[in-house]
Amino acid sequence: MFRQMICAAAIGGLLGAPAFAQGCDHDDADGRLDVGLVLSGGGALASTHIGVLAALEEEGVPVHCVVGTSMGSVVGGLYAAGWSPDEMRAEFESADWPRLIQNSRGRDELPFREKDRQDEYFSDYVAGWGENGLVLPTSVTTLRGLQGFYRRMLDEAPPVFDFDDMPIPYRAVATDLGNGQAVVIGEGDIVEAMLASMSVPGLFDPREINGRLLVDGGLSKQLPVDVAREMGADVVIVVDTTIEPSDPPANPSVVQIAQQIVQVQVWTNRTEQAELLGPGDILIRPDLSMLSTASFERAGDGFESGVNAAAPFRARMREIAAQASAPVDNPGAISARSGGGTRQVARIEIDNNTRVSDALIAERFGIEAGDEVSREDIENAITEVAGLQAFGTIDAGFQDDGTLTLRTRERYLGDDLFQAGLTVSNTFDRNSRYVLRGRYSRIPLNAAGGELGVSLTLGSEYGIALEWLQPFGPEGRYFTDFEAGFEGYPLPLDFDGDRIDDYWLENWYVEAELGRDLGRWGQIALVADYRTGEYHSDILGNDPTEFSDVQLEIARVGAAFEIDTLDHPDFPTSGRSFSAEALWITNLNSEIGLPQQTYERIRLTAAQAFGLGDWGGVVRAEGGTSEDTGVVLQSLFFLGGFRRLSAYSERELPNNDYRYASVEMYRRLTASDAVGSIPLYVGGLVEVAEFTFDLGDFLVYQPDPVFSITGYGAVNTLLGPVYFGLSAGDRGNKAVFLYVGRNF
Repeated sequence: MFRQMICAAAIGGLLGAPAFAQGCDHDDADGRLDVGLVLSGGGALASTHIGVLAALEEEGVPVHCVVGTSMGSVVGGLYAAGWSPDEMRAEFESADWPRLIQNSRGRDELPFREKDRQDEYFSDYVAGWGENGLVLPTSVTTLRGLQGFYRRMLDEAPPVFDFDDMPIPYRAVATDLGNGQAVVIGEGDIVEAMLASMSVPGLFDPREINGRLLVDGGLSKQLPVDVAREMGADVVIVVDTTIEPSDPPANPSVVQIAQQIVQVQVWTNRTEQAELLGPGDILIRPDLSMLSTASFERAGDGFESGVNAAAPFRARMREIAAQASAPVDNPGAISARSGGGTRQVARIEIDNNTRVSDALIAERFGIEAGDEVSREDIENAITEVAGLQAFGTIDAGFQDDGTLTLRTRERYLGDDLFQAGLTVSNTFDRNSRYVLRGRYSRIPLNAAGGELGVSLTLGSEYGIALEWLQPFGPEGRYFTDFEAGFEGYPLPLDFDGDRIDDYWLENWYVEAELGRDLGRWGQIALVADYRTGEYHSDILGNDPTEFSDVQLEIARVGAAFEIDTLDHPDFPTSGRSFSAEALWITNLNSEIGLPQQTYERIRLTAAQAFGLGDWGGVVRAEGGTSEDTGVVLQSLFFLGGFRRLSAYSERELPNNDYRYASVEMYRRLTASDAVGSIPLYVGGLVEVAEFTFDLGDFLVYQPDPVFSITGYGAVNTLLGPVYFGLSAGDRGNKAVFLYVGRNF
């Protein structure tokens, strides 16, 4: 779907209606030619533009103005700013395009709490609530990743300037979403101009410039020949990567119909512009047979295709070079391109339209007047601000006087947000589970960036919770987290493969945390809670014995420390995680004749990810001990299930003392550097554990170490990863499992 949307619309670019000054008209008195370069839209096909630029430079053709649509506006803008073809090729080949286009921030850039949230909710915010009711997303992703990429390459550009003042006069073309007319952008913020020109409807959010919502320019003017003429070009060299629409299939799908409509519209306006070319102009159409609008990973092949496509026109290029005016000579030109060094900050300006206070944003940003900063420093500071999770877009750039302006904007969806998640597991025996989660969040709640949340869980377990998270301190690093709710879930008790009881726990609870956010890599907190409820026995039923339905009333206090630097929640290849939790649990209920007692419960987990050629892997180890002998069932540990001894059903092995270790290897079968590539994996897992199930005088079970070996296939989906696999244990246990969601 993602690839189809790119193919359908990324062919486009942005354009404008009113022309600006004739930035291409240099010296008509000398009787020589002014050369205009026109670059079409085409997504990843724009790499062919770079190859043609290399050929033009080899033949000595001066370019006096550049006009681009969509990705053509990006290549054209970089060239106009002073980037050479070789430099652009290197940037295009090394860029992580899937991450940039999908705006998937590296997991190491996420705040720790957001990592936790993503492990539970597999969607981002799916909707919002505004003044006019429900607000749905306008796009699959945002342009935040590409914005940072272009900003880094053009970090010398002032926030507002005339594009005629660049080393080569430049125009970007977009489409007005209100009336469908082309919009020529010749001044302002060059990065915003590029983003507007390539804002594929449905894939990227529209960009607002001067009160107009702009989208991809290919919808109105894919090949802006007339804009180059209006700028004063005497001869026009066009690089055209427009894909001619094919005949629609006999029974087209909704997606195919939309794609066909867009391709026909783009091809029609492209043809109209191509007819404006004269006999002295050049129209270059590179061979696109081995490329696509989404094949950014083949930028090198696109470059070579552009060079090859230019070959038949080299004689004409030499003629143009001999007849052309001298190259643009503007000593005061604004290069805009990155200088690759540092700049001194004269002052900091916060341009913020959210609830979060300017003072908190400035503290979290961390850059101060007088600092020498690189673009990398600025991007790292933006990441820290993003950790507040309160903004839609964040951008920063220098003004002419050395002022560094940080701009934070509200989310399009607003501050009232909804998200959802689904977990499904089935071992094709008596154990299956499904859980649907939903959450409403109000974020930011106040000037300190607080969050109010209401969560609902339905399915094999159920619950409702109200949560208030409140950061405090100069940078909002400290926090209090209060939660109250009701929950119900199963607690099976098995003994050597036989179920001795099957409890259902229902309880009301209140929890409180006081902690310190350690940035992107962890947190530390003091925790306390109170719970009251009941264990319902599904096996003993209404048996009047003391072990049927048992009242629950406990208080817990303790501390937790967590680290997580893994680069992927499911298939990491670098980073590590560690958690340590110590709780003191007091049983406040003496209904079954036991005195009030306090039990100590300690649990440690660790994981180290690694890469080995085309394979990734992770080594896990964990262990826990609890002094409780089953009086408070919640204090027990449970093994069983995928990545918890996979040959056993979920929660099949209760215990109050255990040690577990595993080694897992996996390999991605599909290209990781291809935009729109669906992640498919194969993997294997070897696990070993030893444990003790001690219920005092009633039961003590301490088997020999237990082993499990697993093979699986997996695919990442919008609902989280889907695993299908086979496991076998050393005691004859076998399992066929299907999991949808994260690790359980």
